Amino acid sequence: MPMGMHSAARWERIKEGDGYIYVAEVVSLTFANVPIGSIKIGFSLDPAKRLQRFPNDVGVIGRLLGAFPATLRQEKTLHQRLRHLRIKNEFYPRSALMEAA
Repeated sequence: MPMGMHSAARWERIKEGDGYIYVAEVVSLTFANVPIGSIKIGFSLDPAKRLQRFPNDVGVIGRLLGAFPATLRQEKTLHQRLRHLRIKNEFYPRSALMEAA
């Protein structure tokens, strides 16, 4: 399935709030231009499976630091609140996030 494409059933689960906000640390790069150690925050129905796709989809190899039940809307709100800290896309400097917490 191409990146960004979801089946109707997956979208229904997402709309119902059946997902997770995950926090992952960048441990190495495949093609992305972000610092090692930076943090990626994202949304997924299955965070562990999402991390397996990172090397091809995102350009990094990541380590899952945590995930918690959330909605896609909550993930978007979180990115809005952290936008002033953003390195690129959904990547943030670890030190800035620690200070913001």
